[in-house]
Amino acid sequence: MADPFKMVIAIVAIAAAVSYAKMVYRDKQLARDSANQTDDRVDEKIAALEERIRVLETIVTDKSHALKREIDRL
Repeated sequence: MADPFKMVIAIVAIAAAVSYAKMVYRDKQLARDSANQTDDRVDEKIAALEERIRVLETIVTDKSHALKREIDRL
C-alpha cells in the first residue's frame, strides 16, 4: 500500500520540478528580449545624436553666408 503513495508523491514532485524549470526558462527568455529591445533603442538614439553632430559640424565649419541661413532655419 505504501508503493502507490510513493508513486503519487514522485509524480507530484516531478511535475513541480518541470513547472519550476519552465518558469525559470521563461524568465530568462523575457530578460534576453528586454535587453535586446534596450540595445535597439540605444542604437537609435546614438544614430540620431551622430546625425545632429554632423549637422552642427557642418554649420560650425561653414564660413560662407549660408551659415546664417542654416542657423535661422533651425
